[in-house]
Amino acid sequence: MPDRRLVVGSTLAFAGVVCAVCFLRPQTTPLLPPCPFYALTGLYCPGCGSTRLLYCLVRGHPLVAFAQNPLAMVVLLPAVVYGLLRQLLTPSRPLFTGLSARAIWIFAAVVVAYGILRNLPFAPFSYLAPGGLVRFF
Repeated sequence: MPDRRLVVGSTLAFAGVVCAVCFLRPQTTPLLPPCPFYALTGLYCPGCGSTRLLYCLVRGHPLVAFAQNPLAMVVLLPAVVYGLLRQLLTPSRPLFTGLSARAIWIFAAVVVAYGILRNLPFAPFSYLAPGGLVRFF
């Protein structure tokens, strides 16, 4: 099993390279892959807009990033950053030791509900679709 610091360091290095490429590319030609779930079903998954969210953050547009996927911006992105930093600073401790089964079930229920609500075609739920909040910013 590789050392956790090596894995976290490699992940951060890869993320840095991706950020540099996104930042240095002209803004008019983003190289963003389409969502396979959306391509197959025409429905937004809970993660739809996350790639655009990261792209907008790298380009310095946090409000537009929030409009792409509010759940990922508020909940998932901070958790991932926290987890990576915690693994880098204290690699011997398990990552999420304090999460109960109840917390995991609640998180799963929130993600499923978010996936359903963002596909409803009427306000205020239509604003949860990727880019739905852009008109407010």
